Order: sequence, then structure tokens, then C-alpha cells
Amino acid sequence: MGLRSPAGLDVSAAKRLRLTCLVVAVLLPAWLLRAALLLQVAGGRAAPLSDTAGFLSDLGLVAIASALVLAVLRRSRAAGLALVLLWVLVQWVSYESVRSLDALPSFRDAGYLADATFVLGSGLQLFSPGWPLAVTVLSLGLAWVGRLASATRQQIVVSFVSGVLLLGLHAGLVWNPEIADWRQTHVLLHNWADASRSSPPATLAPTELLAIASEFAVDLSGEREVDVPHAAPNVLLVLVESVSAAYLPSLASAHGRESRPVMPQLDAFALRHRSFSTFITQQVNTNRGLYAALCGDLPKLLPGTPKMSVHAARGLTTCLPRLLRDAGYETAYLQAAPLGFMLKDQFLPRIGFTEVRGDLSFTASRARSAWGVDDGTLLDAGLDLVRRLRAAGSPWFATVLTVGTHHPYLVPSDFEPDRANGFERAIAYADQELGRFLAAVEAMGLLEDTLVLVSSDESRGRRAEPDSIARLVSHNWGFLVAAGPGLARGRVNEPFALSDLPVSVLDYLSRGEDASRAGLLGRSVFRRYADGRHVFFANSRRGSVGAIDPLGRLQLCRNRFELCETFEVPDGLFGASRRRVSESDRSGDHVAAVARWSLVSGAPAAQLEAIELMAERQVVLPDAKRRMLHGGQNVELQEEEWVEVELDVRASRRAGAELLHKLKGPLAVHFEETRRLRPGGRLRLHYTFVPEPGLGRIQCLTFAKPLGDRSGLLDFSVARMRIRSTGERPPRGVTILSDELEP
Repeated sequence: MGLRSPAGLDVSAAKRLRLTCLVVAVLLPAWLLRAALLLQVAGGRAAPLSDTAGFLSDLGLVAIASALVLAVLRRSRAAGLALVLLWVLVQWVSYESVRSLDALPSFRDAGYLADATFVLGSGLQLFSPGWPLAVTVLSLGLAWVGRLASATRQQIVVSFVSGVLLLGLHAGLVWNPEIADWRQTHVLLHNWADASRSSPPATLAPTELLAIASEFAVDLSGEREVDVPHAAPNVLLVLVESVSAAYLPSLASAHGRESRPVMPQLDAFALRHRSFSTFITQQVNTNRGLYAALCGDLPKLLPGTPKMSVHAARGLTTCLPRLLRDAGYETAYLQAAPLGFMLKDQFLPRIGFTEVRGDLSFTASRARSAWGVDDGTLLDAGLDLVRRLRAAGSPWFATVLTVGTHHPYLVPSDFEPDRANGFERAIAYADQELGRFLAAVEAMGLLEDTLVLVSSDESRGRRAEPDSIARLVSHNWGFLVAAGPGLARGRVNEPFALSDLPVSVLDYLSRGEDASRAGLLGRSVFRRYADGRHVFFANSRRGSVGAIDPLGRLQLCRNRFELCETFEVPDGLFGASRRRVSESDRSGDHVAAVARWSLVSGAPAAQLEAIELMAERQVVLPDAKRRMLHGGQNVELQEEEWVEVELDVRASRRAGAELLHKLKGPLAVHFEETRRLRPGGRLRLHYTFVPEPGLGRIQCLTFAKPLGDRSGLLDFSVARMRIRSTGERPPRGVTILSDELEP
């Protein structure tokens, strides 16, 4: 008779039960959340082979993860349960990313998890809060039952090898470019493959550089279609977070599309004025779109430190606000979100905005989150700003950026509370408030002396597309509506992009020579051109770079240039129909060359070197709580680059302070140091860091708290991170150049 456990089970049966519970605890969140995404995002539309590949990739990793958990449990039950929890969190991050961004998360963006604005604004705002709790509790409950599982080494090895074999089988399946990546692979495999892919060639020949630069030079050769009667018109630029032309029926129809969601009031404004149906947002993320719209330069088309962060320390003298301020314009910027996020508190004043206001300027609002205030509150403040600028008498340029249509979609609680879809509810509220704002603008006579431009910083696109290429390019489908003196009503279908806006504004103001002297890129939306041109765009979240070529065809490179294709698009770039060009061409080579050129174009090398880590050099520490002094830069180093970090800080004579400094990547802390500064003490820290190949994503953070009961004060004479690519390259890893604490 076999041995029995106290509960009456045969001992071998109890072991099998524990092992089964543990494996199910790991398998359940992966498969359950994949099934939920197939219902919620894919709408239940089947792609049998691709979806089989996705479930197979999960199963292979589940076998490997189970082996790791079982191995860890042999030494520590707490560590084993923690590993299960980490696994569950990875599945949830993947689920939330696909729901909100229509893309698997990238480990390159892990640095945002150290930024309180992002974490509180989006990271903790789940689509279905009950789901994570239920799945986490169930998975951990099963893991708790299985925590006593005592697997043999042979069983652990078998599980691990089985996982490797399953992943080998998965690797042998044909990747389908017509189906979204998340349906064909697991987030861990996606990031592993992305890190192993090579970038385009690191260097370009001088003749190739010259050819690319000339292709993007200011082009004002088209026939001018505007006659401005006012001597010095004002300019108002309104950027609506994530909105696409797909939501405006009059613009979507140009590509044979029906709108959902719909913005009827914004569409009515577009019908009364001049609108652009093929308007391209050239990248994802606000710091890339805003940079292109204000500075007339391509954002980086490849993963890398956004140019806004690169130029935050010194700014640029060639951006539209600075050019207009030098011409006698008052310049003002207003947004709903905190200015410190993405270093906008440093970048915007340094490119020419005299007045810069963000979240802290609002004392009251109808709704508020970590991302800032609702669109109605912001646009009311925008009207007050316009009235004040008009009353001053000088010509002015103002930019307003909304945030309500950014996940998790900020809307007052009393606005359409029964609408289930959060994004559509946010779009409806944004449309209502934009309609009210634009009506007030027209009523005050602003269009008689002001150019009003309404556009978006990036595009959420069309999530309902069954075709992955149509869904992919829709994430670059923005919109533009222009109203003002001298502008005739009508719709323009010719392709333009965000980086064309500065040239267009200067052309409208008859200051085209300023655009040429500044070296801006692009064409004017207020001219008609006989010939086509290349307009480039990218989606770093999905590893794609594309262009519409002079013949109006779509050139698209995916998977970091492993697959480059050219398509005829009879219904336009954002239409439903496409035909692959059968003849062989080298379009991918040109797309890759421009993508590489975009990493460094538009600024001298000296301005690419330094990132000032702190906007304010003196920092008050009011209480014993540890505070982050800087973080969130999310620098991505190219293969030939490294960083040099330098801090020089002194504590006040009244109180000392404890400093914690880190340089970290998505998966590891590369350097960490804690120093206690006595009252009047000084710390000088200077080091370099050269990353391992493929691990160039870093973030520099410093935290501080006072010593003792008194409040503290820190004075930074230097807080700088330099990006280096020339000179003698240090050895790999961290090299300390100086680390001095006085006394």
C-alpha cells in the first residue's frame, strides 16, 4: 500500500498535483491574456497559423520559466513565488501595451517605469482593473499550492529542454508580415529578436550625405496659393494628442475610409477652411512629433535618444519660436501635462518660447490626473492666453498641446458616463471642447489677423484594421486644418508632414528666406508642387521605417530592414488597397540611408554631446523623504557611442544630505553609489560607461534626502551627461575618472 499524505492523497499523486499547479500558474496568465487580446483587439478574426505560433511561443517560454521556478524553489520558496509574480507582471505589461499602443512593449522603454509622471499617468491605469487582480490571485494561488513541489534535477532539465525544442519549432514557422507581431510571438522573444537585429550601415559616404541633405532642403518652388493681407499675422498652433484624420469623415473619405470614432465639430471646422487629408506624423511619442512641428527637422527614424532630449541642454537657434521671436513676435507655449516629463521644461524655453506653462499653472480643473488637466480646462486657458496676447499689441506665436486623448483618457466624470469605450469617450469630449474653442476663436475675429493651425503630435491610427500593413501605416496618419486671412476653403490631398509646418508658417508670413538661412527641411503647405517627393516616417514601437515616394507609392521596411517592400496605393497612402511592385528595386537602401541620416541631421555635433540633467541647479530638500532629482532621459546609445557623466554638488552649511546616484539599463544597474555629504560637504563624481553590444538603453538618476531633522539644500555646479562618439574610446563598462568627497 502506497504512502499517503495527511490529506489522504498518495504521496506521488500529491507531488504530481503540486507540479501541475505550478506549471498551470505559469501557463495561465500567458494563454488567458493572449486569448483576451484576440477577442478584444483582433475582434475574434482568426489567423490560424500565426495564432498557433503565438500560443506555441508562450508554451515554450512557459516550459523554460517553469524549469527556472522549480530550480529556484529548491533553494528558496519566497524567491520562487517572486519569480512567478514577475512572470505574471511581464504578461500584463504585454497585454496593456497591445491594448493601448497596438504594439508589444520594448525593453528600450523600461526607463519610463522610473518616471513618476508616466507610472501614475499611464502605467498604473489599467484597462480592466479586475482582470489583473483575478489572474494574479489565481496564478499566485496555484503557485502557493505548488510551492512545495520538489522536482528532481532530471524533471527540471526535461522541462527546460522541452521549452528550447518548442521555441526551435516556433522559430521554424514562417513569419507572416500581414499579421501583427503580438499574434505570432511572445514579448520576450520579440525583444530578443529586436536586440539581435543589426541597424542600417553606421556610416554614409560624403556624396550620399550630400544627396540626402539636398533632398530635404527647403523647397519653396511651388505655386503660392495664399495672399496674406495682414502685415504681420499672428500664429496659433493647436496640437491635439494622438488624433488622426481617420476621425474626420471629410478627410477619411479621401482614402475611401469611414470614420470611427468621429469628431463632427472638428470636421465641420475642416470643411469651412483648408484641410489636408494626407498629413503624416513622422514618429510615435510626443517628444518626436512636437520636435518636428516646431523645429522643421526629421525626428530620429530609428530607436535612439529623441532629439528633444539631445537639444534640451542648449536648445536650437533654428526652431520656429526662436526665428519668430527674433522677428519681433511674442512667443508662448501652453500644455496640460507636467513640463518636466521629456525635458520640455528645458527644451521649450531654449528654442525661443518666452512663456512656457504646464500642469502647475492650473489651480483648478474639471478633471485632473498625473498627466495634467482635461482638454476643456486647457482650452479655456488657451482662450485667456490668446486674449492677453492680442491685447498686448505685438504679433505673437502660441502653441497649445492637449493631453486628454492620451491613455488612460482624461474626461470629466459627468461627460457621457455610460459610454463604454474610454478612447471614444475622450475623443467625443475633445471634439466638444475643440468645437467650443474654435467657435470662440472665430467669434472674437481671430481669423482676420491670425493663422490658426490645428494638427496632432502623433496618431493613434485605426485599430480595427484586419490588415497589419494598413494598421501599421495608420499610426502615422495625422491631420492638418489651416484657417486665417488669405486662405481659401478646400481639401488638399498632396502629402505633407509635421516637419513641414515651420517652413509653411514662415512662407505664409513671407519670411521664406529665414527658413532657408536656418536650414529647415521641407515644403510649404501653402504651395502646390508639380512634382512629388519622398516623405519619410517611422514607428519605433513596431520596428518600421517607411516613405511615400515621388510616384506616390508606399515604401515600407519592417523588422529593422529585414523586409523592405514597395506598394502601389491606388486609394492613397492610408487606403485599403495595395499592390506589391513586382519588379526588383533598391528602395530599402534609400530608406535605410535616410533613417541613419535622421539620427544626426539638423544640428552641429557640439550640440549633440551634452544633456543637462537638471533644470534648476539649487534643490531644496524640505523633509526626510528621499526625492528624485533627475531621471527619465531614456538615452539610447548607438553602436559607436558611449556616455560620460559628471556631477559636482555641495551641501549647504546648515544641513548635510545623502545622495544615491545610479546609471541603469532596462535589465541591470550599471553603476550605483551612495554618498553622505556633511554640512558644507562637496561631491565630485566623473565616470564613463561603454555598453555591451545591443544594450545601449540607459537612464541616469540621482536621489537625495537630508541628514537629520533639518531641511537641506543642494547646489549643483555641474550635473551633465555627455554622449560621445569621437576620441579615445574607454574600456567597456564603467570607468571612474574621479570620485572625491570633501571633507
